[in-house]
Amino acid sequence: MADPKPEQFKVIGSRVPRVDAIDKVTGHAKYGADYNVPGQLYGASKYSDYPHAKIIRIDTSKALALDGVRAVLTHKDIPGEKSFGAIHPHQ
Repeated sequence: MADPKPEQFKVIGSRVPRVDAIDKVTGHAKYGADYNVPGQLYGASKYSDYPHAKIIRIDTSKALALDGVRAVLTHKDIPGEKSFGAIHPHQ
């Protein structure tokens, strides 16, 4: 495949009309978080209170006992290598 020629690029370096600008600045734009569906669930993350601490165990029983809690996920429920943020182990 040949490299594209500069004249093929129509958007880079040119002014593009922002058709959504008025909705955004007036607060009328719709985002994913603005939509709800029946039976929708919400999630939250709990991070360690102690940065760089080694987490030995996680007791989820109190969270599961709360009214409305459907599930509590821990690292054991997530397949693959676990990492968070821009810096990953072994990168």
